[in-house]
Amino acid sequence: AHVAVHRILREAKAIAVHEHEKEVAAEAAARNAAATFSERLLRESATQAVEDAMREWKASLPPAEVTRMRAERLATMRASAAWGHCAALVQRLSSEVASALTAEEALVEATRERRG
Repeated sequence: AHVAVHRILREAKAIAVHEHEKEVAAEAAARNAAATFSERLLRESATQAVEDAMREWKASLPPAEVTRMRAERLATMRASAAWGHCAALVQRLSSEVASALTAEEALVEATRERRG
């Protein structure tokens, strides 16, 4: 009977330790979730404040300034697109030149072999 009581006490202690570990893990998970939520709210709040400030700043600008800024942004976008197009043309031209040089080398080699 004495051995059985000790065995039951050991099992009860193991269950209590396991339950305590589960509680500690649950508390840690809850703290992490709360911190993540708070961080996200803070980030969203900061983002909203910046957006509000930008809206107020834009609203305070004279219409001519807003038009000028839009024109500059559009010109920048168009220039960027043009540079991208130029880069693609240069890349294609490089490939064509490389192909032409390879073809020329093959032609020169074939001519040498015929004369050879």
